[in-house]
Amino acid sequence: MKPLPINDLYLFCRVVQAKGYNQAAKSLAQSPATLSRAISSLEIYLGDKLLHRNSQNFQLTTTGAKYFEQFNGLLNNLESSFDSLSQGTSQLKGDIKISCPEIFMIQFFHEWVMQFMQIHPDVNIHSTFSLAGNNYVDDNIDLAIVIGQPQHNHLVQKRLMSRKLVLVASKKYLESNSDIIKVQDLEQHDLLDFAANPYWGFIENKKEIHFVVKAKYRVSNLKLLIDAAIKHRGITLVPQFAVEDLIKTGELTQVLPNVETKINSVYLLFKDRSLMSVRVRALKDYILKKIKEKEKTSPP
Repeated sequence: MKPLPINDLYLFCRVVQAKGYNQAAKSLAQSPATLSRAISSLEIYLGDKLLHRNSQNFQLTTTGAKYFEQFNGLLNNLESSFDSLSQGTSQLKGDIKISCPEIFMIQFFHEWVMQFMQIHPDVNIHSTFSLAGNNYVDDNIDLAIVIGQPQHNHLVQKRLMSRKLVLVASKKYLESNSDIIKVQDLEQHDLLDFAANPYWGFIENKKEIHFVVKAKYRVSNLKLLIDAAIKHRGITLVPQFAVEDLIKTGELTQVLPNVETKINSVYLLFKDRSLMSVRVRALKDYILKKIKEKEKTSPP
């Protein structure tokens, strides 16, 4: 049996993570030509092409995607374990890429990330904002937080919390427009909605209602929706935790408070544990711990 090309496989995964030879060469202190030869050697060993590459394009083949998905986490884990043993300590180091909705980062996650990096000063965390985690594969995300039912069947989905949705608008908007007594009255109003939301879900008089929204303004950013409501542009349906302080200060007013809205769940997405590096697993466990602590002190 031929020896396994572990080094070539490692370099292949690093090139894919960096999305190119030049970027990977800088982080690995090796020349792009060396990395290219390693990947060519790996392709010869496997008898299949791993990358489509030219001066303008860098793309995984189907085989390349399978090998990256299978081995990247394992190699990250091996690298972290080797670093820990070589230092004689369990200290974590390396990069973690996370994705989550901006409002969740502001309300909760930013503080937890700061605490985690204080505990593990050699860990670098890179965050991007996404509501549904659609950038998970393209950006090589390690952990993603999404609001609503995830559409990622190949990932582990861990429900973090459930949060109530509320209808809100500014007092000025409500005073300047017709009264809202029942759900159907919303048809006469300017509505502010997420870009990909098919309907708003309510339970009125014990009857479930799927209210199709004809939005005045659609945007895939919760913070911008809330800002539009504050600026008297209309009514929006958002997670209660995102606006409860604004309701207390009077900047926003709850609409139809006696009508029940659907409960939205927040999920943590990640790869199978066997594909997860030690540092990513540590952050995942820390997030779950902080969520558990918060759920004890905060109602849904």
